[in-house]
Amino acid sequence: MMQPQRRELETVILRRYFSPDAFVWQTKGKCEWLDIGIKTQSDAVYRLNVMIPSDYPNSCPALWVVYPNPLRFRSGVILDGPSHDMHTLERTSSGLRICHYEPGEWSPNHTLYRVVLKGRLWLECYEAHLRTGKTIDELSGGMWL
Repeated sequence: MMQPQRRELETVILRRYFSPDAFVWQTKGKCEWLDIGIKTQSDAVYRLNVMIPSDYPNSCPALWVVYPNPLRFRSGVILDGPSHDMHTLERTSSGLRICHYEPGEWSPNHTLYRVVLKGRLWLECYEAHLRTGKTIDELSGGMWL
């Protein structure tokens, strides 16, 4: 579980950028996550889950798009599994895990706000993919979000 002081700091930072009703801390057994609603520029609504590792902030949290589920390519095919072009890692019945930090780029100084921000950037690129058919890798200029 996240240390209480760190959770308080993360909450203060998140409240600067999101209304208090946009996110909630969840726990089930030893699992802890941040459940946050995101509205994109086109007014589409998504939900992200930021899974908190047991040694957070020393390890990078996993980031999942849990609503809508499943996500689809522009063609209508389900966006399933690892894809370099779409910056995805895996899909389960709960949602799609997306890339947000390159291995080794994570630092304990990063915050969950930065993870959520990268999720928001991924969602904006995803919506651009739906409009244009270009991959997230193409839309981000090959630069990792």
